[in-house]
Amino acid sequence: GYVSSPRPDSVIDGISVYRTRLRMGEKLAHLINRTWAAHDIDVVIPVPDTARTAALECAHALDIPYREGFMKNRYVGRTFIM
Repeated sequence: GYVSSPRPDSVIDGISVYRTRLRMGEKLAHLINRTWAAHDIDVVIPVPDTARTAALECAHALDIPYREGFMKNRYVGRTFIM
């Protein structure tokens, strides 16, 4: 994917991947607050690993805990959640 696979320090078409991911997390938090204000979300967990930046920003904006819930095995090639 355009934003999911590059490294966080990448710049694509002059746009920082890291800052884009931060904005995604912020926008998701605003969407949740706007459409589901009485949410009962316990934690925010990033899936896949590249969602970590967005998940951290979303958790911060919602004032709920961020947790690591899925751990990738670094000793195997590509992994997929089905």
